[in-house]
This record gives sequence, structure tokens and C-alpha cells, in this order.
Amino acid sequence: TFQRHCAPVLQLSDGLEHGEVVMVFQGTIPNQKGVPVVQEWVAVRFAGSGLYVVAIEPFETVALRLQLGHKRYANAAAPIPSHLRQQLPFAVNRANDYLMSCAECWTARMQPELQAQRERLKRLRGRQVEQLQLSFEADQRPQQIKEKRRLAQQKAIDVRFHDHERFVNEVMTIEPAPYLKVVAVLHRDSS
Repeated sequence: TFQRHCAPVLQLSDGLEHGEVVMVFQGTIPNQKGVPVVQEWVAVRFAGSGLYVVAIEPFETVALRLQLGHKRYANAAAPIPSHLRQQLPFAVNRANDYLMSCAECWTARMQPELQAQRERLKRLRGRQVEQLQLSFEADQRPQQIKEKRRLAQQKAIDVRFHDHERFVNEVMTIEPAPYLKVVAVLHRDSS
């Protein structure tokens, strides 16, 4: 096991190009209710000890290429090369960009559904208001009593639908700040 806020740094002897570094992140973006709706594992690859990012790809691609889960890799517990610490902020920025593009895709996919939900609520609200009007037209009580009761019921409908609309918006709208966690760093010596 690893300490809190720590991730394994594995030096591999094969599967990666000489000098290649792969930083693996787990990224989450919640909706406005705090429920994660975008969850991605992403790998940021560097060609060497520099700050140039070669590729950003889904972790599954790297896992298949390295046969992670099928092939055993020993952790030599070697000292962590200093360039990995320098590369980390660049990897975080690129993983963040990747997650934000995933968020944009999610939002684009959900927008029609959000609009459809809003339309359904609007129609249902209209039917309830119409039903309220009909029920008070047939009411034989004095106008002042009818109006007071009608206004109270209208207010109840307004509050109920405002709450429903707020809930739908919070569930189907995401927060613009992803949470990123470094899961692992895989690297190979350049020699």
C-alpha cells in the first residue's frame, strides 16, 4: 500500500521507449449536486526528461500496450528521478485540458436532454395551472375567499416547479473544475 497522497513510481525495463515517462491520472468532474458524472483515467506521455508532452491518451491504451494486469512488474524502489517532479505540473495541465474536453462532450450530449426535461416541466406546470383555473371557475364560494385560496395554490405550484427545475439543472449541469489524482508514474531509463 501507499501512503495518503502518494502514487507508485515504477521504473520499467520494457514496454516503454527509452526515456519515456507516462503519468497516469484519474479525473472526475461532478455535477452541481456533487455526484461524479465524468470519470476518466488518462495517461500523459513524455518522450524523455523534458517538458514536451508527446501524447495524451486514455489509460486503457497504455494498459493494453504494457499488459498491465497481465504482466508482473517489479518495483525496484529506486530513487525518483528529479525530472519527474518537474514534469508533473505540465502533465496535470494537459490532463486537466483533456478532462475539460470530455466535460464539453458530456455537456453537448446532455444539453438536448436538459432542454427536453425543461419543456416537460413547463408543460406539466401549464396543465396544473390550467386545472387550478378550471377548479376555481366552478367554485361557488365568494370571490374573495376563492381568490385567496387560488393564490395560495398558485404559489405552491410555483414553488414546487421552481424546486424541480433547480434540481434538474443541478443534476444535468457540471462543475467547471475537474478533480485530478495522480494514480501512477511509469518511466524507463534513457540508457
